Amino acid sequence: MSVLDSELTSDDVAELEALYYLGRDDYLPELFDDTVARIKLKQAAEQDLREQIRHLADKTNLLMCLQTGARKAGRLALAKQLEGM
Repeated sequence: MSVLDSELTSDDVAELEALYYLGRDDYLPELFDDTVARIKLKQAAEQDLREQIRHLADKTNLLMCLQTGARKAGRLALAKQLEGM
C-alpha cells in the first residue's frame, strides 16, 4: 500500500472514489463535482488517507466501476487506460 500512499493525493482519492460510485450507483454525472466535494469533507473529518485508500482498494468491483464511471464522466482517455488493465 505504500506505493499508493506516496503516489495518490487526497484529491486523487476523492476523484477515484467519486468515479467508483458513479460507475456503481449510476448517479447523474452532473453531480460528480458535488460528490467529490462531499468526499473531501469526509476525508477532512477522518484525516486518514491510508485507510481511505485501503477502503477503496478493497472493492472487488473497483476496476469495472472505475471504467464505467470514467466513461459516464466523459473521461474517455482514462476509461481506455483502465480497460487495458
